[in-house]
Amino acid sequence: IPEAHRAAAVDTQGDGSVLAIYRAALALRKTHPALTQGTIRFVDAPKDVLAFERSARGETLLCLFNFARRPVRWQGVTLPPLGSARLPS
Repeated sequence: IPEAHRAAAVDTQGDGSVLAIYRAALALRKTHPALTQGTIRFVDAPKDVLAFERSARGETLLCLFNFARRPVRWQGVTLPPLGSARLPS
């Protein structure tokens, strides 16, 4: 393996890596039936914000994604830019 590729190896990636975030998203998805089945309802939101509710088995989750390069305030919540957000645990 070329030395330049070693920094991207799985065993060297930290908590903020794309791999770690992807794994956290998959784990979150497995723990909430609403994220894999059921209904979806899109919610009106400001420009650059995607908002929708997923519901299944008595659970409803509000999913918010800020595609702007700056934080956006909406309904009392400040949404960080998408690349800086962390997944809830």
